[in-house]
Amino acid sequence: MSSPILQLSDIISSLTPKLVDFCGDHNLAVPTLDNASHAESISTNPESAVMAMTIASAAYQLYTLLMPPREIVFQIACAHSKTAALRACIQFNVAEHLREAGPEGLSASELGIRCEVDGDKLARCIRTLCNVHVFKEISPNVFAQNALSAQLDTGRSTADIKADPMGKHDGSNGFPALAELHASVSARSSGFLFENLTDPVTAFSDLPEHALATRAFNMPDGMNMFQSLNRPEEEYRRRMFGVGMSGTKLMERDGLFEDFDWAGLPDDSVVVDVGGGFGAVVKELLSDHPRLRVVVQDTPVVIGEAQKLWAKHSPEALKSGEPFFKASHDFFEPQPVRSASVFVLQHIIHNWSFERNKKILSNLAEASMPTTRLLLAMNIITLTCHDPTLEGTGAGYKEAPAPLLPNYGAANELGFAVDMCMMNLCNTQEYTIHKLIELLAASGWRIEKVYRKDRPNNFLDLVQAVLRN
Repeated sequence: MSSPILQLSDIISSLTPKLVDFCGDHNLAVPTLDNASHAESISTNPESAVMAMTIASAAYQLYTLLMPPREIVFQIACAHSKTAALRACIQFNVAEHLREAGPEGLSASELGIRCEVDGDKLARCIRTLCNVHVFKEISPNVFAQNALSAQLDTGRSTADIKADPMGKHDGSNGFPALAELHASVSARSSGFLFENLTDPVTAFSDLPEHALATRAFNMPDGMNMFQSLNRPEEEYRRRMFGVGMSGTKLMERDGLFEDFDWAGLPDDSVVVDVGGGFGAVVKELLSDHPRLRVVVQDTPVVIGEAQKLWAKHSPEALKSGEPFFKASHDFFEPQPVRSASVFVLQHIIHNWSFERNKKILSNLAEASMPTTRLLLAMNIITLTCHDPTLEGTGAGYKEAPAPLLPNYGAANELGFAVDMCMMNLCNTQEYTIHKLIELLAASGWRIEKVYRKDRPNNFLDLVQAVLRN
């Protein structure tokens, strides 16, 4: 048997030309660091996506085999430095400044003047990110935008942001807000993980008020992150969170909700987006299926800000008369809509403990008709070993070839990162398929279908459930 190094290099050398040829045959651009859309285009095709994921997994595993073990571990120990550098660049609007500067870029000293910060210190932050291909240093101490750093750009002018800092993320695609949320709130919270795991009060608690974030931000006793965001002084973070949740759509696989048979629903069927935030799911449904009636439910504060945002950026939708922002609702209380054909929950159950999720889903079951479907858009956590228990669950996938980790390892890191973020922010988790089956059974539901592609890093999978009886 050949050594792991040769096996990994064989995977890379054999698949890479196949991927390039596939791109040529299917009119897909080969990825470059100057055009992020190229890498995104290959992920839209299932065959090229699996090839790319396999190559990336093999490359990272080869890197870990070839580098000194202590250096690998030390880089993990210092990973917080990259996060801190990313946060600084986001909050100093570096991406926007570099976009305005164009391909010539800006010197460290000029960036310091424009960002009103020590240019040398800011340059060290940017260079740390350049070393992992976020931004690029085009000449000594001169930096420019590239495909990865462009993801941090809100698209707004720096003058507009300075005039309205609270609305920095309004009207953006949401990803810069999502990145800032995790580089700031989640990152700060993560530093208290050991303390939370050893404090007798929090060690075995699943209460949201015992999340790491409550300790990191000195929240009042008994207050969780969502309650904290509703405070007047948290307006910026609240707006960032709302827009950031819209940004998660950019990380979903294409057609996540298209897998469901919307065309099979009768005209005027009611679709309820439970905890729908600023209405990202609804916006897509209204565009593709205008014959449906859709309702977004969330807290009064969120609904009010969602209405303002839509009035500013999508006024034509509000003028259509569709009453989708009328419903302020606490989903721990009985569900008022009793005629829903579909209840949609996206990024909801990972926000709450098992017991609280039982309450949310039980309320929906109690309000459902026999024909009602429950759609959960969620991350399904994979194990890092072969998992024979997936058979028969509908959540199986084609495992990576040896010697790769069966779940594709580092190329499938996103779900684990989000899982840790949920522990940081909410004292909650992403679910394995078996834990999800247990939760649904305890709240009156059973899985009818899992819409899952071969690769396990879809970020979100769609789970369709029906009433148990």
